[in-house]
Order: sequence, then structure tokens, then C-alpha cells
Amino acid sequence: TRERDQWTAELGLGVTQQKGTDRSNGTFPSARSATVYKHLFSRTAYLQQGIEFLPNLETSTDYRINSESALVAPISAHIAMKVAYVVRFDNLPETGRAKEDRMLTAGLQFNG
Repeated sequence: TRERDQWTAELGLGVTQQKGTDRSNGTFPSARSATVYKHLFSRTAYLQQGIEFLPNLETSTDYRINSESALVAPISAHIAMKVAYVVRFDNLPETGRAKEDRMLTAGLQFNG
């Protein structure tokens, strides 16, 4: 961590329970690795980039990668505007589903 830059990294293990749209159920051991970089333009305005890798530990070709790029700018002392671009990748999607979803979002954040 520096005055205007922050970087975090995470590692973890877990169990994932999954319900498919075809009503199938599955449980498998999983892992998670993630990193987030945040650059502060001011105390309340920042750019943030995060990425996470979520592998199924039983099936090596079954993994997901999620990414978010976000820009947050203050509107007032307690309200900020957030614009984000999210990419979600699933290497083994359900039948009829795409491997990748992309979303551009915009919203307000309220701080107490």
C-alpha cells in the first residue's frame, strides 16, 4: 500500500454447490485466487481493477474468471457515481449458454 495505490491478493479453498438451469445439482471442491488494484485520484475518487480465478479442483477444464474495471467519482460528500465494466468467463458453461458475459453498469454509491 502506498499513498495513492493499494494492491491486495487473496487465496482460498472451498466447496461449491451448483444448481443448473436443467435442475441438475453438483458439489465439488474449489479454489479462489483474486487480486485487486486501486488507484486513488483523491480521497473519494478512484480507479479499481479486480480479477479472480475460480477453478473446480475435480475437473481441471471447469473454471471461471471474473474481472471488473471500475471508476468511482464523488458527486457530493456522501454520494458517488460508479461506472464499471464486468467480464465473466465460464470455460464449461451449461448447454445453450455462452462462455462469456460482458456488462457495462452505472450506479450511485451512498456513504454514511
